[in-house]
Amino acid sequence: MVLRVEASVRQQFRELVRLLRSARRVAGLSQRLLASRLEVTTASLADWEAGRDDPTMVHFIRWADALGHRLVILDPQGGPEPPASRLDEDVSWEQREMSRLTAALWARRRSRD
Repeated sequence: MVLRVEASVRQQFRELVRLLRSARRVAGLSQRLLASRLEVTTASLADWEAGRDDPTMVHFIRWADALGHRLVILDPQGGPEPPASRLDEDVSWEQREMSRLTAALWARRRSRD
């Protein structure tokens, strides 16, 4: 199975990666130190930053968080994302973030139907 991604989406993803790489440098963190915080290999982080590989969604969320950022999905007019649905208290932070992003994507998709 081949996953097809629109060129504009791929470009936006590359821009996010560039911003995270820049944020790491501004924070004065080495790839080795950040990779350690993310519990991935330095080679994995280097591959993400160079565009040779893509992080999983959980790693992408952690990567942004480790640099003091939070991923947000904006509506087409640039407004804030819709609020996420309530979640159980016993789910992990990463699961909450993934649910928050998923809810925003679903809301956006429903608005186009």
